[in-house]
Amino acid sequence: MGFLFKKVFLHKLIMMSNFNEINLNKQLKNAIDDLGFEQQTPIQQETYSKILGGKDLVGIAQTGTGKTIAYCLPLLQELSYSKQNNPRILILVPTRELVAQVVETLKQLTKYITCRVVGVYVGTNMNTQKKWLENGADIVVAGGTAIGTGTQNTIDIINANCTSSNGSPTAADICANLTLGGYSDWFLPSKDELNEMYLNIGQGNALGLGNIGGFASNGYWSSTEGDDTSAWRQSFASGGQGNFSKGSNVNVRAVRAF
Repeated sequence: MGFLFKKVFLHKLIMMSNFNEINLNKQLKNAIDDLGFEQQTPIQQETYSKILGGKDLVGIAQTGTGKTIAYCLPLLQELSYSKQNNPRILILVPTRELVAQVVETLKQLTKYITCRVVGVYVGTNMNTQKKWLENGADIVVAGGTAIGTGTQNTIDIINANCTSSNGSPTAADICANLTLGGYSDWFLPSKDELNEMYLNIGQGNALGLGNIGGFASNGYWSSTEGDDTSAWRQSFASGGQGNFSKGSNVNVRAVRAF
């Protein structure tokens, strides 16, 4: 895994510097000491001054080389105390497991400073996470899909009593409570993702392979809302999309982040 800031690529360094030699406040130095770290790894040494200088970065290194600390430490060095509720740093990672990992690292690094860290991701109670954010956060770590409306729209459709084509149980409820392959963080795809499914594995398959996705020839819910009471639906018969009441009888196809 790597992390993305944008333009600058990293090169190997021969010598590694000591954490005591870099511009780091006392509280962060104490946290680093508690973690037992003395020497920076190459990626930590390469990134620290560049991030402090406001440069865009792309960092690539092997697992276990301290990439999380490489980008978190300079961000924390620049983060001043504030009473505002709105988050000032947003960190996006691809999986809920990485959300938990980054949150834990940040909590270790902020042991001696006042810093509110919140992790949000799909597959857990949305209302609880909303409450965390309403209470204020300095740093939010999020799985990419948690930024969208997939999970919440699934819940909204359940609350609107949308039923599956055979009447019961509710299709959206099946999606929200699905456990498959050891994973339980399933949700509804966006309308653009549904269109891609139609064109690539559904009835609109451009490769002429037919309906390899096993889709029914009717509508499927997306996670893209029109408003509080409606959402976009993809037709797998004609390929068209439209905005329908969340109480409508529409199929679902569950997807998950990976």
